[in-house]
Amino acid sequence: MATSWLTGDLGTLEQKTAQGAVIQPSPVAPSPPPAPSPRTPEPPEPSVEPRHPPLTQTRNILIAGMDRRPGQRGARLTDTLIVVVLDKRSGRVGLVSVPRDMAVQIPEHGLDRINTVYGLAYARGDNALRALKQSVGDLLALPIEHAIVVDLSVFEQLVDVLGGITVDVPCPIIDDFVDPRTPTGRRVLDVQPGQVRMDGATAAMYVRSRHGRSDFSRARRQQAVLSAIHRKLLTLGNLGQIPGAWSTLERSVATDLKRYQLLDLGRRALGLRMELVHGLVFSGAQAKPRRDHGRAMLFPDIAAIDRAVGRLFSQPAPSHLARNLACPPADVALRRKRVEPPDAGADAADPVAAAEPLLEE
Repeated sequence: MATSWLTGDLGTLEQKTAQGAVIQPSPVAPSPPPAPSPRTPEPPEPSVEPRHPPLTQTRNILIAGMDRRPGQRGARLTDTLIVVVLDKRSGRVGLVSVPRDMAVQIPEHGLDRINTVYGLAYARGDNALRALKQSVGDLLALPIEHAIVVDLSVFEQLVDVLGGITVDVPCPIIDDFVDPRTPTGRRVLDVQPGQVRMDGATAAMYVRSRHGRSDFSRARRQQAVLSAIHRKLLTLGNLGQIPGAWSTLERSVATDLKRYQLLDLGRRALGLRMELVHGLVFSGAQAKPRRDHGRAMLFPDIAAIDRAVGRLFSQPAPSHLARNLACPPADVALRRKRVEPPDAGADAADPVAAAEPLLEE
């Protein structure tokens, strides 16, 4: 009984669909295959130098967060994309944040932001986890072994189950968000620099805020919050909150990991010393902002990305990433919202298209 539970899948119907496991009903009677439609031949791809993986002795696991407002289904945009890179030889761990607006070629769709890959594959009934792993792995030249997709509402619950977290905040932020759970339908974020204690709702707003000059700033905050969760897990004296955290995670996670594999990763995380954790957030050196048919996207410099990923384990800890950057005005995210049309509000739907042009850091 215990063995079958440990080796079993985690999954609701949505999770099984994400892995391409839902069987569609067969038609009543077979019909002849449709005649092939004429296709315009695609031009041959230019020859390029073979790409060498920047890291080879690693296990790579993708953590993706879907940014949807509380109580809403949304478009399954994976606005948080962090690859956990486990070095087999040294025991070091690297966190590589992939900007949600990175431009990639998506099979059967074309050029689009990387945060749309999961939702597009899900809508087609394809294996959404596999599609997301492939796109992120191709971008970084790192084979992604497994993926974990978590909704932001579950992230809120996880932080609350842990009793809150303490985050190293480098810049003041004032922002507000749609939240139907409050009497006014809005929730305010107001944090000042320093060690800030956050509940689940505050932590979720902190990682969602468009405060800063680009998607890179948001990626830094995401890594800082992930590090804060890790620190909190390390400081839980009797580990009394761990069963509750596990139950919260298992109910709503979509993953291709078995239970015993997820438990093993959790055990490794609890035994990891903070000085062995490194963080990499791309900047304008690795991705250039450009518009394609009116859409603001970041276009990758593959050679620069390979160089940065190759130096991952010489990078500082995630909580130190933003120390050398000047802080923008605290309410800059609110200023952007005031100039957007009322129906643009989908900060969880298409935040970049309605925002000011992307700027480099």
